[in-house]
Amino acid sequence: MEQNEGNNKILSINNIFGGYGGVNILNGISLYVKKREIVVIIGPNGSGKSTTMKSICGLVDIASGSIVFKGKEITNLRTDKITSFKIGYVPQENNVFSSLSVHENLEMGAYNKKKSKYDLKNSIEKIYQIFPPLKEKQKQSAMNLSGGQRQMVAIGRALMLDPDLLLLDEPTAGLSPKFTELIFDKVIEINKLGVSILMVEQNAKEALSFADRAYVLVMGKNRFEDTGKNLLSSEEIGKMFLGG
Repeated sequence: MEQNEGNNKILSINNIFGGYGGVNILNGISLYVKKREIVVIIGPNGSGKSTTMKSICGLVDIASGSIVFKGKEITNLRTDKITSFKIGYVPQENNVFSSLSVHENLEMGAYNKKKSKYDLKNSIEKIYQIFPPLKEKQKQSAMNLSGGQRQMVAIGRALMLDPDLLLLDEPTAGLSPKFTELIFDKVIEINKLGVSILMVEQNAKEALSFADRAYVLVMGKNRFEDTGKNLLSSEEIGKMFLGG
């Protein structure tokens, strides 16, 4: 790792302001992710959660502040350049190639990697080990999969980059309770393989229960920051954001 091993941070977002068309949605967001951490972002709609994720990937115009990954500043770099730094991103919507098969979607995840056929085969096999149902449906078109299965494909394709950091934007949105639980279990499993995870999630109670740390955003600003368990047990957080 090229980062400072003393602070162990793989990602640092430092007081960023930015948005689209000159209109700021982010108004001084700061957060960090350490190696092997699961960090969750929660907050009301319009608080800047997804925009924060997009800012890391070069999809938002950052007016000021900085984003540092593994000791290198990546603020406002092109998206294709950022993916070369081993950052995997799974957006909430339009995150699979519907007309392609499961196997072809995974192959697309390795588009910028120089791999022999043997390496590519092994990489895909590792994804099938994490998501066994995908192996059974590898020749099936993604458009014919269930919502939970498509989310497996999307996460699997991001993992084809062999990322050090995986960004997940609402990975359980619209899923049944069964698939929500499955996706959360897989997030924990992927993290145990050594991948740091930054996740935006509306199922806040469930996500906070296994998050190492979490941030609450409101109106493009940091509102609260603590361990997942502390935020989950906070009466104030419960009343404001968890429906408790």
